[in-house]
Amino acid sequence: MRIGIVLSAHYEGSLGVVIRVVDLIKSLTNLNVEVHVFSPFNIPELENMPMATVHILENVISKLKLSKTIYKMLQYCLRSPTLSRKIMLREWVISSIVKSFSELVYSKMKEIKLDLIQGEQEIASLACLRLKDKLNVPVVSSLHNIWPEELVASGIIEKNTHQFHSLMNMEREIVENSDMVIVLSDAMKDYIMREIGSKGKIEVVPLGSRPQISEVEYISEPNKVVHAGLMSKLDNVELFVESMPYIKRQYPKVSFYLTRKGEAYPSVRKYLKKIDVKPNFFWYSNKNHFLTFLKSCHVGVVTSKNHITRKFGFTMKFFDYLSVGIPVVANDIGGWTKVIEQEEIGVLTESTPEAFGKGVLQLLQNPEMRYELGKRCLELSKTKFNIDRIAMLLKEQYHRLI
Repeated sequence: MRIGIVLSAHYEGSLGVVIRVVDLIKSLTNLNVEVHVFSPFNIPELENMPMATVHILENVISKLKLSKTIYKMLQYCLRSPTLSRKIMLREWVISSIVKSFSELVYSKMKEIKLDLIQGEQEIASLACLRLKDKLNVPVVSSLHNIWPEELVASGIIEKNTHQFHSLMNMEREIVENSDMVIVLSDAMKDYIMREIGSKGKIEVVPLGSRPQISEVEYISEPNKVVHAGLMSKLDNVELFVESMPYIKRQYPKVSFYLTRKGEAYPSVRKYLKKIDVKPNFFWYSNKNHFLTFLKSCHVGVVTSKNHITRKFGFTMKFFDYLSVGIPVVANDIGGWTKVIEQEEIGVLTESTPEAFGKGVLQLLQNPEMRYELGKRCLELSKTKFNIDRIAMLLKEQYHRLI
């Protein structure tokens, strides 16, 4: 089987969106699936990977080595409510971007006989749909979230406006015209069925994990608590930070670890000046280095704001925690967070600093409980949430399309 995967997002050693794709590609190639990746940017993790080939989509901008700069400028515009509403999110602008992008993809893809093509996120999915008849292949659209809802959550647009409905129509176009749509969770699938409707095939393909240790070590005095993801505004990392003084008073030997990247990082640093807690900041662009560090931690935290987009799918750091057998403390927002209780891999709390702090303390002060939950985390990384198992199920779905 030979498939094409189209990316429009920039790869910068991120531990999120593109890492999901890279991990899935690694597992697919292990199953003898030949994968061709079409991207405007190089993907170092795929270099020298057997059965995986990256085709760089070149244009005048990329030849002048301005792609990364232009991409950052576009991202800046998208984060600005005014620029987004007046320029970037206009129908004709998105249509022009999709048209140009699909032409770039076709210029590379036409020389390769593919069994199916898959677009990652909305722009790449729309570009693939433009090529469906030209290439005469099935199109799979992989949606990582619902873009209009993400823009609402970020304060870029308002719900039930013309722009929101226009973008929802774009989502509808993807869902109705794809041969298969991949989503991250049952909650996301339910949303699409309810808000968009679908006559097509929607498959839940969650993020996955690959075990990094053989067994969980018993630690008699656990003390390292980590928030391993980027500090985005919707991550609600402030909840964890505000719980730190409470945890520190009850458990003085605790050490906190936070990444030093993300849009909420400046405000968190500012808040920390007001409290008598000094967490350790870290960042590893190399995932292997990051996982080596994570193996030394004892409790992993996941915080989220109670917004529909946060309920749609697991965060990447959740699966990283599973892979090294460290139990999870998260605030209960419904959606995917219910898995923590259902699978007995951590503690769910209310969304207050004291309640969250008590959840962390529950694991720090009960090393036996932490150990048993950690073993369950590692077991899930080997079974239900194993990326190789998920890839095998996805390959079966591909076979049904071709």
